[in-house]
Amino acid sequence: MPKRLTAQLLNTSMAAGRYYDDSGTGLHIYVRKSGSKSWSQKIRFGGKQIELGLGNYPMVSLAEARRIAAENKALAQRG
Repeated sequence: MPKRLTAQLLNTSMAAGRYYDDSGTGLHIYVRKSGSKSWSQKIRFGGKQIELGLGNYPMVSLAEARRIAAENKALAQRG
């Protein structure tokens, strides 16, 4: 079941893996075994799916990652 990421969740110790935000922008956070967290976004551009790195958490906050992801998605849709 899709789940919206929260700042409270991000500030806890999370198991390694990918956690998707249900904002509809393809935003997710990748948690490594070491505990470090980084933002990525999967978007479709020119008929191909690409993955963009958006930065590390907490240097890039949840709100900032969502804003960047929304801008990227809008740009991709415009071509």
